[in-house]
Amino acid sequence: MCRDHVLVSLFGAAFIATNTFAGDTLPGQLGPWGQTDRKMYAGQTLYDYIDGGAEVYFEYGFSAVEVSYYEKGEQEILVEKYRMSSPQAAAGIYSFFKDVTAPSLPTPYVGKMHDLYLECLNGGEYVKIITYDSLSTSERLALLRDLVPAPEPAPEVGIYALLPEERLPDSEVYFNGPIALKNFCPLGRGNYFGVGERTRAVGCLVEIGGRPYKWVTLLGDSAQLQRDRERFLASQKKNDYVLRKKETTDLLEDQLSDKSIVMRKRGDRIDFMFGIGKEEEEESIIRFIRTVK
Repeated sequence: MCRDHVLVSLFGAAFIATNTFAGDTLPGQLGPWGQTDRKMYAGQTLYDYIDGGAEVYFEYGFSAVEVSYYEKGEQEILVEKYRMSSPQAAAGIYSFFKDVTAPSLPTPYVGKMHDLYLECLNGGEYVKIITYDSLSTSERLALLRDLVPAPEPAPEVGIYALLPEERLPDSEVYFNGPIALKNFCPLGRGNYFGVGERTRAVGCLVEIGGRPYKWVTLLGDSAQLQRDRERFLASQKKNDYVLRKKETTDLLEDQLSDKSIVMRKRGDRIDFMFGIGKEEEEESIIRFIRTVK
């Protein structure tokens, strides 16, 4: 498969040549792999590199990306090093993109190994190594160790402590705005909750009856959250949802898809669980009430 087809299919990237190399830190040689081309995109020029999907990088806090091609014989790889505004910003964009089903990188690396690329955190950087040809796991890990010989430890995201302890391992997502939240659940579609501005948000997967459900916890000013909650409920009622009270929770039943949203507001936080069907509704709600801390 040609490299452009793979990259466009994975990341929607469109390549625009640039001669801006200031601050480039990617090496000219990665073991037996020699650098053949390099580019850098800073600030708004990211749109020249990523055609569709750049906005989420800005939402988390994008500074610049270094791009470098390497060849070994007829094989080629691409390295992308995204410099984010802080280690927390890098951890956020990684949490957004990671596939929880993919194998994790060996310690001390924090990242995932995919079929065609691997990704890892390194302080304030989010690094991808994209392989267009079939490389063994050992070859890809050797590339990673040459590129990031001593990774900086990943920052702690304290708000993750609000999520259920029973969550699926490594499924946490930190949201820094409505775009990321929109891609995870309906709460971000109208930015009803001001995520990234006045409200902090995290999500995860919780397994009930052998099935994973999406969980979101919002944290913010209690009065503002109540106003945002009422706006969200009003919008959902227009979309064929019916609000029903279940003990200490609210249940939004979708009359078209037969799927429900269960939520509970307590003080400065609201917890949500999505996609609950009629057959598991009661068990899910009981589990939800018990799981909310």
